[in-house]
Amino acid sequence: RIARLPDHGDQAKALQMAQRGWGGEPLSARQLDEQIAREFHLELRRATFNIADSNLVPDAGPCRLCPKRAGNAPDLFGDDADADTCTDSACFNAKTDAHAAALRAEAEAKGMKVITGAEAKKLKPQSYGDVKGLLELDKVHHQLDSKKPLRKLLAKADVKPVLFEDPHTHKLVEMVPADQALQALKAAGVVKQAKMPGTSASERAADDHRKTENEWRGAVAEACVQVAKQERLDGEYGLHLVRRVAALLWHELHNDTRVRLTKLLGWPPLKGRWDHGAGVTADDHIDALTDGDLCAYLTAATLVRDIALAPHMGAPEPLTLLAVASDLGVDAQAVKAGLAKPKKVAPAGKAKPKATPETALAGALKAAKAKPAAKKAAPKGPAIKYRNAHTGETWTGRGLQPKWLKVALASGKTLADFDITNQPAKAGTTTKESTHA
Repeated sequence: RIARLPDHGDQAKALQMAQRGWGGEPLSARQLDEQIAREFHLELRRATFNIADSNLVPDAGPCRLCPKRAGNAPDLFGDDADADTCTDSACFNAKTDAHAAALRAEAEAKGMKVITGAEAKKLKPQSYGDVKGLLELDKVHHQLDSKKPLRKLLAKADVKPVLFEDPHTHKLVEMVPADQALQALKAAGVVKQAKMPGTSASERAADDHRKTENEWRGAVAEACVQVAKQERLDGEYGLHLVRRVAALLWHELHNDTRVRLTKLLGWPPLKGRWDHGAGVTADDHIDALTDGDLCAYLTAATLVRDIALAPHMGAPEPLTLLAVASDLGVDAQAVKAGLAKPKKVAPAGKAKPKATPETALAGALKAAKAKPAAKKAAPKGPAIKYRNAHTGETWTGRGLQPKWLKVALASGKTLADFDITNQPAKAGTTTKESTHA
C-alpha cells in the first residue's frame, strides 16, 4: 500500500507512521491501510476547488483525467479506494492553496476585507463554535425561523461581506458583520430586535411544551406521594408497589448480576422487553411471582452483590449479606464453619473420597439443620403504654393504632381502660407486642 502512493514524501510519512504505530507497537497491515486511506486518500467531492479546472495548477491539469485519480488506475487502486479519490495529497493541497489564493485576490480586488491569521484566530479561538461577531452568508440560521440562507434574506440589504479564513481548517467563507446583518433583518421585519435569537420558534415551542408537561406531571407525583403516606405495605396498594419496585430493581442491575441472581433463584432465562420469540420478559415473570417467591427475589437482589468477589478488589466484609442473614435467623458463622470443617480421615487401605463443591455444600446444609439458628434478641423499643389484659396484646402509643385497639375503641372502650398504669401487674404474663409500635 505504501508503494502505491505516488508522492515520495507521502511514502516516507506512511512508512514512519507504520513503524511508530500506537503505544510503541508497529501498525498491523489492516491498521496501516486504514491510516493511509484516512491521511493520504482524499475524496474529490469534498474538494473546495473546481476539480475540472485545468488552469488552477497548469502542470497538474484537471482531476478527472489525472492518472493519480483512483478511478483512472483501477489495476492499482480498484480494490482500495473510491473512483473519485485523489491519491496525491501534495497535488490536492497545492490546488486547495491555489484556489484559496485566487479567492483572496478576488476579494481584495472587490474591496472586500480578508480576515486571516492571528485576527481570525482571535475571532474563532477553538475549532468548534461560531465566529465572534460574524454570520456565515450561505448558511441557514434556524434561529431566524427561515429555511433560506442568510444571503437571500439580505439580498436587498446594503451589508458588505468579508472573507474569513478559518484558522483551523483554512477554509474560506464569506461572512457579514452580525450587528449590520441583524439591523437589516430588523428593518425587513425578519426579527423583532437587532439581536440573534438563541433558539428557533420550534425550539421555543418545544421548551414550552416540556415545561407544561413537567408541571402537571410533578403535581400528580406530589399528590401521589401525599396519598401514599396513608397506605400500608401489607395492603393492596403495598403489594402493587412492591411489584413495581421489584421490576424497576431488575432493570437497574448489571447484566452479570442478573445472571448470578437468576441462577441463585433457579429462574429460567428471561428475555428483554423488546425481544421476540419464546419465553417471557423479566417484567412478566416478576408480575406472576407468589408473595413468597417475590420476597425471595427481593431478598436475593438485596444480597447478590455480596456473594461474589470481584478480581483485584480484596475481600470486603459482606455487610448486607450478614445483615439479611441476621434478620432471617440464619447463622452465617455456623454455615461458614460447616463449609470449612475438615473431612474425616479415611481408614487405612481405603482411598479418601475426593472433595467436591457438592460434598462441601451437602455438609454445610447438614450442619445447618443439626444446629438450629440462634434466636435473635428482641430489639429494644419504646416502652409499652397500653395492654389488653385479656389477650396480652400491647401498644406503645406511637404510630398507628393496632387492629385490636381499634375494635375495642369502636365497641365503647377508652384508652384509659388499657393504660397499664391502671392495671395490676401479673407475674408470668406473656405479652404480644403490636407490630405498629
